[in-house]
Amino acid sequence: MIRVHLADRGTTTFSGSFQSAYQAAQAYIRDNSEPDPEKIDDDRPPGITKTGWENYNSPAKYRIAEVLGKADQPLLTMPIAEQSRVCRSTAGRILRIMELMGEARNVGVKTKAKWVKA
Repeated sequence: MIRVHLADRGTTTFSGSFQSAYQAAQAYIRDNSEPDPEKIDDDRPPGITKTGWENYNSPAKYRIAEVLGKADQPLLTMPIAEQSRVCRSTAGRILRIMELMGEARNVGVKTKAKWVKA
């Protein structure tokens, strides 16, 4: 009998002859130890690109949220980007995802977005 423990998977037992249990354990480890790229994005909401989701789940998002939280008036995208030390396009991408997630609101017009914390 061979027992295999993988983090986040638990313990699994393989029995039979040593050779067959060993082969089954090795196959189990191979199949379950490396993350499946399709399963990684399971928590990504529909309509959000992989690049956008990666930017959203970064330290830059927390800096942007901090800037929005401290603001006493709606801010344009560029001042938010400057204060949070990210480029304007990344700030805009993160702010749009924050809007979809209900964390920020655009109170301006499309060509001149002004952002507030939701």
